[in-house]
Amino acid sequence: MFQKQSLLLSAVVAVLVLSSSALAQDRYSLTLNNEYLINLKSSGSLKSEVSEAARSKIGYIELRYDDSKNKTPIELDIDVVRNGSDAVIILDNELIAKIKGQPVRIPAKENGFSRVLLKYDAPAVVSKIISEDMLFIRLSDVKSLAGELDEISEITMTTKFGEVVIPMEQIAGIKLHTDEDDSAVVVFVDGDVLTGVPTLPMLKLSTDWGKADVNPEAVQSITTTSNSKFSRQNTDFGTRWTLKTGNSFAPGM
Repeated sequence: MFQKQSLLLSAVVAVLVLSSSALAQDRYSLTLNNEYLINLKSSGSLKSEVSEAARSKIGYIELRYDDSKNKTPIELDIDVVRNGSDAVIILDNELIAKIKGQPVRIPAKENGFSRVLLKYDAPAVVSKIISEDMLFIRLSDVKSLAGELDEISEITMTTKFGEVVIPMEQIAGIKLHTDEDDSAVVVFVDGDVLTGVPTLPMLKLSTDWGKADVNPEAVQSITTTSNSKFSRQNTDFGTRWTLKTGNSFAPGM
């Protein structure tokens, strides 16, 4: 993937099984503590095996924290991604902070999984001051890079109404590979959204550790703020990709 420098970015599943409470009705509850969070952040993943008897009953996954586990949970619309027999939930620092304050209840839109896998989405490491030209490139759910993009000032997209040239300065985020046609969703700085098939060259990124050539086929998304993340939401017009900016002051909410 990288022609200039390779990175050890693979998440490792910790040799640790989360203790879960007994299944109450359709709820599968996992309680985190400081030790679990240390393991999650150092190894990248935590796992909890689901008993065969419980697999067909789970409608919600609850994530609790020792100090606040008895509080009433708040329901959040967070993606539970099925990967084979795993139900994968991505935890970033913002979500972990919420769980510490109050239990989080996540709808499991399909059951039958044999394991809950929590993955830590570590923020991209940026040691220098973040500039206006800094981009955050997500390679997977838990792998990202940060740097300044060289030699690209605009992108071209083929849409239903023709070819469009978009200056990079107008873009808040790009979600790539959204369907079998390799379409992308572009969120503009004013909040407008455009869908089409982009033409992207090799991405030349200047990072803290040097230059990297990143193949766009390996990129999930590009955003202009570190806390931004794309997610799917159900609307009256079907499933839509939206850009959530977390605590960052940026458009595209």
